[in-house]
Amino acid sequence: MCEFISWIEFKDEILYMTDRDLETSNGRKLLKDVGYEDIEGHGLIRKFYNIADGKGKNKECEDFSTPDNFPFDIVRDIKKGLFSRFGVAVKILTKPARAQYDAARKTARVQYGVACQTGRAQYDTACKTAFWEIVNIKENRIKAWQ
Repeated sequence: MCEFISWIEFKDEILYMTDRDLETSNGRKLLKDVGYEDIEGHGLIRKFYNIADGKGKNKECEDFSTPDNFPFDIVRDIKKGLFSRFGVAVKILTKPARAQYDAARKTARVQYGVACQTGRAQYDTACKTAFWEIVNIKENRIKAWQ
């Protein structure tokens, strides 16, 4: 799995995707086809720019300690906030932003847990209902043969 931020060095270009790219018709189609599961990945970049596997060099970096770790264009777009749909570089958040991020994650975890419990309870109920329907069908068949 690729890390936030990923790019491909292809010929003399640095190819990557931003929020702007996702808003194009091609970007919306890609999201519909592949979803957000591996949005940071090189595969999405390759599909967007129509670059075959093996062409260009896959690059990625998650060390946000210095802008020198990234190509200039990516640094510029980070500063513009054009990666908001791709991931969060937690290490570069200010203290208030980090607190807000942590609170949002905590809330999301709680909501996820509730949704899982609710879904599991509904699944268990459906399984029990199906089981007893099968038992009743079998009993009715046996009675029909008696």
